[in-house]
Amino acid sequence: MHDEKEMIALFKEAAWQVDQREFEELSLDTHISDLGIDSVAMLEIFGYVEEELDLHLPDEKLSGIETLGDLSRLIRSAA
Repeated sequence: MHDEKEMIALFKEAAWQVDQREFEELSLDTHISDLGIDSVAMLEIFGYVEEELDLHLPDEKLSGIETLGDLSRLIRSAA
């Protein structure tokens, strides 16, 4: 995961695959809570991201994610 565009594209793909949700305008500043995704679907999205990137995101770190930027930083630190 090298840049903002890749992170946003992966999140959009995951949201569609897991929850059939489509988002047009997303940025790293987007708050996940503003997207209307329930917690179970969000965990599935995190799982999708882990699988696609072949990495593990620690559960204790996932609970602190508030924005897509937080998720991007966590992915970079786990890679």
